[in-house]
Amino acid sequence: MNFNLPTAAAWYLTAAVVSAGVGYWSGWQRGQAWEEAICTQAAAELLADQEQQLRTEYERQLAEADDAVRSLRAEKASITQRASELEQEIDRVTSHYREQPQAPAQPLPDCRFTHGFVGLYNAAITPTVQVPRSDPATGTDGKAGTTGTADPLGLSPIRQPDILHHITGYGARCQAIEAQLSSLIDYLQATQGTRHD
Repeated sequence: MNFNLPTAAAWYLTAAVVSAGVGYWSGWQRGQAWEEAICTQAAAELLADQEQQLRTEYERQLAEADDAVRSLRAEKASITQRASELEQEIDRVTSHYREQPQAPAQPLPDCRFTHGFVGLYNAAITPTVQVPRSDPATGTDGKAGTTGTADPLGLSPIRQPDILHHITGYGARCQAIEAQLSSLIDYLQATQGTRHD
């Protein structure tokens, strides 16, 4: 009987060691699972914070872009309105004049333009138009030679109202392009954290 006591004790000791090992292993696994859960939760919270920051920044940029577009549209509408008002004045300022402030309005004398004037005008605003020659080639009889283009000194059918109508539309187009470019520059600088004045 005494011989079996150490065997039972050894068995109990082994069972205790195994139980402690199993308990330790189980505790370690639970601890590791708990740690992984905490890390996963922290990573998820970090990702959620980053997503919210990105969403907030996106919404801010979208609002700025919407404001820039609304402002640009309003400016273009103002430019169009001004051009329309100028168009309505063209006939009045090209048909009559006064010699003195209190004098009655009189018909304006005819203002004529040469083909050369019209050619230079077009060449000044359109890079693809060639500048007309300043003097046509003359023949042995002293008269202008005939070429495929109109005589630069010949009279053009263009009149003052035609010039003003054209420059009113052209000016409005240039102002709209400038407004669009300025708006784009301001928007890009705002999104990069700098302002252009």
